Amino acid sequence: MIVLTRHQDNVEAVNSTLRNAGHAVHCHWIRELNDLGEALVQIPAHMLIAFVGPDAGDTAKVIGVCRQFDAEVPVIFVREQVDEDIIASAMMEGARDVVTLKNTIRLQAVVTRELEAHLQARMLNSTLSSAQEYREQLKSFMAGSADAIAHVQEGIVVDANPAWLDLYGYSDLDAAVGTPIMDAFDPDAHAALKGALVACLQGRWSDHSLRANALLADGSTLPLELELSNAEYDGEPAVRLCIAASRRAKDEPLDERLTAALENDATTGALQRRFFIEHLTQSLAQPIKAGVRHLLCIEPDGFAELAENLGPLALEDFVAEFAAIVNELRQPNDLMGRFGDCTLMLLVERGTPGDVQALAADLIAKATGHVFRAGEKQVTATCSVGIAMTDPRAPDAALLLKDALDARRAAEQAGGGRSQLVDRADEDTRQQAVDELWVRQIKSALMENRFRLMQQPTASLLGEDRGMYDVLVRMLAPQGQ
Repeated sequence: MIVLTRHQDNVEAVNSTLRNAGHAVHCHWIRELNDLGEALVQIPAHMLIAFVGPDAGDTAKVIGVCRQFDAEVPVIFVREQVDEDIIASAMMEGARDVVTLKNTIRLQAVVTRELEAHLQARMLNSTLSSAQEYREQLKSFMAGSADAIAHVQEGIVVDANPAWLDLYGYSDLDAAVGTPIMDAFDPDAHAALKGALVACLQGRWSDHSLRANALLADGSTLPLELELSNAEYDGEPAVRLCIAASRRAKDEPLDERLTAALENDATTGALQRRFFIEHLTQSLAQPIKAGVRHLLCIEPDGFAELAENLGPLALEDFVAEFAAIVNELRQPNDLMGRFGDCTLMLLVERGTPGDVQALAADLIAKATGHVFRAGEKQVTATCSVGIAMTDPRAPDAALLLKDALDARRAAEQAGGGRSQLVDRADEDTRQQAVDELWVRQIKSALMENRFRLMQQPTASLLGEDRGMYDVLVRMLAPQGQ
């Protein structure tokens, strides 16, 4: 701290007053105004306290020296007498405040306030400088990257690197900036892409990719694999779209691209119903590597009423966001299919049944706490999950699907926002145990001669006596019953 005064007593008074307030100050005493400029250059001061007389010109001279040497330190003047007019005049000149040594409490409060503000300003400037340096490094990286990268804010492209411009055939950056990102992709992918952008901005998008068909400048389409991540552009939240050069869909064999385009649902990215059943049957034919294999049926509660409220156009936006929640929580090896308007099937393999129950609980909690943006509307919804356990001895795809659908329906009818488990393996085990019990009892009765033949006469309804009998075999319990 620099103290400008001709009297050492003033320096000592300032030092003791501020130390009593808890400030570990180190005061640099400057006697003359002519020496102030050199002190401002050489001393990294946090504040300048200048003692001035009643002449208004003294205030102007001190401020003039600070401006001459570009000193960005708060200036506080100390006078014998202070009133509001003096304070206002000094602040108009550029001072932060005017105080007296008589009121030490106000002196301490003013210095504390200005020190905190000055330190916060320095920290802010340092942060802004680091951010600017980061932006420059990012621009350099984007310019030299072989990956096609674009930044999107509120659905509009605000920045793109040369690889992105080259991919879409733009002549320069100005031609790409300001264009809706939806114009760059096939309309069938709009709902899925919009849901992914919203989920990414809200921090609900994991590291999985999104497949979509790009609309190129010549009118042709190209299957691409997009990676979305949170970013910042010009201090505002943005989504970074990246098409990795090593993972572009165009590098895949043509038959694989055609198969993916044919089988996958554009809104959710999941397999369509027919193809999901095919893949489900194939998966069930393979032995479980470890743990358990379950089929989950996931659907929002009261979907029919929800669909009527949203309408057919906004409904796909809702389905895309709902599927994004499932995509976020599922593992890459899980088999996912769209089985209805908003009925999603998920075949999972986990270590224990408890892991599957935990997944179902996470899905329900995530969907319940989410606000879905569909068109111009915002809605909330709960969801129910039906869980069907596969029987490793005789896996049946049709029975498994039925169990999962029935379990989800039962969960919704029980109040919704919950999961329901169907375990046919347990039912079979219980029935087998009952059968084994009866086998032991029958064998014991045969060995101990506890079967009795009971003949029951039967009367003819025609009144004829034909001597008909109904034979009944009874097994006696060990107690004779």
